[in-house]
Amino acid sequence: MRASDNLGANALIGTRALQIENNIGNIGPFGWLDFPLDKASLLCSPGIGGPLPSPPLPGSAYFNYASGWALSTGTIPGRGSVVWVELRLDGAVLSNTMRDCFISGNKFYNCYGLNRPDVAQVYPNY
Repeated sequence: MRASDNLGANALIGTRALQIENNIGNIGPFGWLDFPLDKASLLCSPGIGGPLPSPPLPGSAYFNYASGWALSTGTIPGRGSVVWVELRLDGAVLSNTMRDCFISGNKFYNCYGLNRPDVAQVYPNY
C-alpha cells in the first residue's frame, strides 16, 4: 500500500500477498432453509401407492410445508447459477423445483425463482 499527500509526496507503508478469486462461476450456491426448523416433526401418512407429494395437492390429508431460499453468483443457467432446488428426505427426492412446480389458487408450489424481497435486501448484488 502506498500513501500519498496532496503535494505528491508518497511512501510505501506496507505490502501484503493476496489471492483474488474473481471467477464467479467457482463460487457455489448458498441459501437457507426457513422452515421446518431443525429437529422439527412432520406429520406423515403411509398413503396408498407411495408418499404424499410435498406440498400435497389441495384436498390431501396432510400438508407438509418447507420453505427457504438459494442464491448463486453465476448468471448463466447451468454454468454456476442455481438451476433447481430439491427437497430430500433420507436422500430420496421428494420434490424438485424443475419438475414439480405448479400453481394452485394463485399460489406457487415447489417453485424456484420467486421474488424474496427480504433476501434481496440482505444480498442486493445477487
